[in-house]
Amino acid sequence: MGEALLVRKGGGVDVSDSTATSADIIQGKKAYIDDSGEAKAGTIPLNSGQISGTNHMECDENVVVGNHSLDNKQRLYIRPTAQATARQAYEADSWFTKETSKLAPHLGITADKIVKGNTICGVTGTADTSGGITNFPLTISTAQPSPIDIGHIWINTARVSNPNCYISPSILSGFPDNSVIFVVGDMSTMYSWSANRANGYYTELNNINSDRGWRAGVKVGAYETWFKSPMVYTKVNGTIYIETAYMWDGTKWLNISTADKYVFSQLANSTYGVYNVIDHKLYKKEIGVTAYGGANVSKNGQFILTGSSNLMARGLNILKRTGDTFTVFQSISNAALNAYAMAVSGLTDTVMYFLNVKNASAFSQDGNYMILVAHDANNTSTQNMYIFRFKLNSAGTAFDLIGTQRLTDAYPSSTGTTGYVLKVLSNSDLSRVLIQYSSTSSSYLYVNVFYGSVQNGYTRMASNNTNTSMSGLWAKGSMSPNGKYAIIACGSFSRIFYLDTSKVYEYSYQTYPPDDAVCVNDDGELITSKIGNTVNFNIRQKQITFDGSTVSWTNVPNSATISSFSSSISNADYNGVCNIVFTKDQTNAYVLFGSGGSLSQFNNSAILKLNFSSSGALSSVTELGATLGANVQPDDSYLIGY
Repeated sequence: MGEALLVRKGGGVDVSDSTATSADIIQGKKAYIDDSGEAKAGTIPLNSGQISGTNHMECDENVVVGNHSLDNKQRLYIRPTAQATARQAYEADSWFTKETSKLAPHLGITADKIVKGNTICGVTGTADTSGGITNFPLTISTAQPSPIDIGHIWINTARVSNPNCYISPSILSGFPDNSVIFVVGDMSTMYSWSANRANGYYTELNNINSDRGWRAGVKVGAYETWFKSPMVYTKVNGTIYIETAYMWDGTKWLNISTADKYVFSQLANSTYGVYNVIDHKLYKKEIGVTAYGGANVSKNGQFILTGSSNLMARGLNILKRTGDTFTVFQSISNAALNAYAMAVSGLTDTVMYFLNVKNASAFSQDGNYMILVAHDANNTSTQNMYIFRFKLNSAGTAFDLIGTQRLTDAYPSSTGTTGYVLKVLSNSDLSRVLIQYSSTSSSYLYVNVFYGSVQNGYTRMASNNTNTSMSGLWAKGSMSPNGKYAIIACGSFSRIFYLDTSKVYEYSYQTYPPDDAVCVNDDGELITSKIGNTVNFNIRQKQITFDGSTVSWTNVPNSATISSFSSSISNADYNGVCNIVFTKDQTNAYVLFGSGGSLSQFNNSAILKLNFSSSGALSSVTELGATLGANVQPDDSYLIGY
């Protein structure tokens, strides 16, 4: 019997253990990879994107610069032009390339960063380093730079990068986003000199003498350009911001612009002025706020609460700071307040009154919560005091009412009557609230302290002193941020409070003339002042103590009483302190001081720094800068941002 041998095409190759597919084989090549008996063609493109006649491969437009390789190094990332296939193949000596002009934007290379006459990555430079009317060094960084030259500006911000820069007499509407604006006032008063080409003499073009402060341009041996020291602003997403900035004067960095520090002060005719504080000096902003019944300012300087009319049955206007401008962004009518009160009281005819917005309201430290205390002038025979509690909503568009509380346990609870709200003090989170008010049936003033939370409401603290009345009129006061210490200075008497968990301890002392401004910190350190003339004006330091049952105050050892100081403003007439504030870390204190005019309106003002010895005792005061503003009201002036 004969035998036959069956021979398969492909030479009888066994492909049973083959794992390759066509997608694993280079285009133009074939291989036997399955039992079909047919060679399969590869689909992997070879040298895709190859520039004709070379071994150079064109890359795609997706260029990336950054640290993405886990080695903490900035790198340039480019990749071959994408193909429809999952894999691509290249020969060993291949090069990957991209036009340098395509890389420039990703590397941050722009014409203004390259010296004129030079080209980098296809970008021709336009920067003129030979000198110019403005060629000052500029650093935008949160880290202090090494100074380069006189006139070097350092802007301490992360708000902008690679901005457009402008020198302008004022903020104009046409500045684009991502801009830095140096506002120098009247630009016709700039100072410049240049060398005479014929004889080498210098010619002054315009000299503003001592007002010049910023050398904005220089070409050695040729010319210099000077302006007044600028205010520095940025524009981001349509909003103007004032920035903290410094200028190198050849020996030190000078503060020329300061963010988030303001003085808010009542002027004449119920108009309030907002001043920027720059190196402790005040610069009037070009805005005015009409505020009826006084005003209150949030501790973070973001909101101003004012009355909406001259009537005591008034509503509220809330102004919000956007960048460097305050505008009204919410109004709460008196009718709305009445409706809130009637909803919890069951009454149908309430009329909410508050004499003074500043003294009847308080903000939390972060500006997210606000309370208003008012009384019902139409129902004096019932418990008629209310606390309205508000919270800034998550969108930041309005303060929403989160609760209304009728203070049924307010003193004197036996008669069921309360009178006008005269003073509201609070700690930083509004968990403790001190309310001073007058009785409708006597000339005495009463003080109640409430504890709880702005979110859930309040309960009146028990008192260790049944005599909670005080004689006198309007009061100054302060509560420490932690809510442990408080002081009310009223008429010829002042009362000191230590606030325990749910009980208030009181101590009263007699003083004359009345305290003008007071401030207390978390340690019970108290700074107080008196108004008067140069003979009896003084600033004093006290220490509040509590032994577990009794609150008192003591003199701080070696503490000085400041009754005079070297001043550039007149102190021949009335002198007084409008406001005292501790810094946020509570280690330093500043004073807004008024002088001249009358006790109700000063002609001049200045910012003072209180100096303390190594032991913490008040030792002296330094005037940091006199202001040009006049008509400052002692009762309604604030230092914000310290």
